[in-house]
Amino acid sequence: MGVAATGLGLLTAALPDSLFPAGSQIMILMGCLLTEIVGFLLSFVLMLKREGRQYIKPRLTHAAEMDGDFAYWAYLVDQLSAFPRDEREQRLRFASTLRQGMTERMGLVFGGLQKLGFFPVLGALYLQLRTWKWGDWAGAFDVNPIAAVLIFGIVLLYALGWVLVGIRSRLEIYVNLLEASLAEQSARAGPAL
Repeated sequence: MGVAATGLGLLTAALPDSLFPAGSQIMILMGCLLTEIVGFLLSFVLMLKREGRQYIKPRLTHAAEMDGDFAYWAYLVDQLSAFPRDEREQRLRFASTLRQGMTERMGLVFGGLQKLGFFPVLGALYLQLRTWKWGDWAGAFDVNPIAAVLIFGIVLLYALGWVLVGIRSRLEIYVNLLEASLAEQSARAGPAL
């Protein structure tokens, strides 16, 4: 709601004065600002209601989440153990190969995964804004078309990198679950005589 009101307000402010009289534009902008503030406040209150407990009792909340996650992990490992061992081993080989290839390909574009943190973003912002003076808003984003394309490419690759990190994390969970199901079945079988 707040984001939509922001977009509507920006669109209204960008329209020429000939479409709306100045008084109408101000009323629309005030309504959008009020809607934006109410929307973001409502979102904040609902977030506190939903997640406030983790800020009041962080250790207890974290322990409860870990217990719930472990129980779900054990349930998934148990469900995977019902499948034939050779099928799980095949899937593990496939997922491990896929994970290794993904890591190598991501390294070509992004470098190491640890380089996708916020430090490169802060470095890029510093380079862009190093000569900027407070109040000179036009100068803060004064870039030529080639620099704009490069900045867009950097932002796009950065976002794509985080999407790929999420996909790789899911793939690692899949590999870990398969390995745990195979290890659990081996432990149940006991040592061979």
